[in-house]
Amino acid sequence: MNLSMKRFKADLWTILREPVMFLFMLVPLLVMIVFKILLPIAQKWLLIKVGFDLLPYNIYFLTIIFIFAPSILGTVSGFMMLDEKDCHITELMLVTPSGLSGYIGGRIVSFIILSSIYVIAGYYIQNIMSLSPYVLAVIILLAAIESSIISLLIFSLANDKVQGLTYAKGLGILMIPVFVDLLEIRILDIIAYISPFYWVYKMIMSPSIILFFISLVVHIIWLIVPLRMCIRKIYS
Repeated sequence: MNLSMKRFKADLWTILREPVMFLFMLVPLLVMIVFKILLPIAQKWLLIKVGFDLLPYNIYFLTIIFIFAPSILGTVSGFMMLDEKDCHITELMLVTPSGLSGYIGGRIVSFIILSSIYVIAGYYIQNIMSLSPYVLAVIILLAAIESSIISLLIFSLANDKVQGLTYAKGLGILMIPVFVDLLEIRILDIIAYISPFYWVYKMIMSPSIILFFISLVVHIIWLIVPLRMCIRKIYS
């Protein structure tokens, strides 16, 4: 635990010194603030002008807040891993007693902590839906895994930060299934089950133990695949 906190502080210091990474870190918070300010205004305006009530769609706004943070934080983590590989820091870490598992675990643990903080902050800042502590805890867990998935995918697929940013934009397609329920097309609902982000929405919409285990299995599968790719890249 002490080692993890030291790594967390070191990563935080690195981010604060890098303007681009620091900006990425601020984006989820800025999105939360924009939603907090503009959403009530938009709801009132639409209700008065066209009689359209946005309140039933609050679940989608809250889901976006929950999944956007781990996506951005995973991107930052992936960038840092690319930098460390270019600077041969990864090779040095592999010969330490902690080895490969220690390096990967240490790299993503900081962003697991940050993802958890952002999810909690987003929930209380938005304050647009009431969730049970159990559901919030599950979403924090899923967000932490999603941050790790994005981080490992970007590191595994990209050769540099420019490519990493391109892949980060492409991976944004995984968020689209969150909205498929609006179309009421059954086949799209089934396809959406593949996306890990979709299960955050499902846990908010209709939480249950069964859904929790299904969402956990989906997330673990998504985590294993880039993890294996990451290991191959490190040793290549």
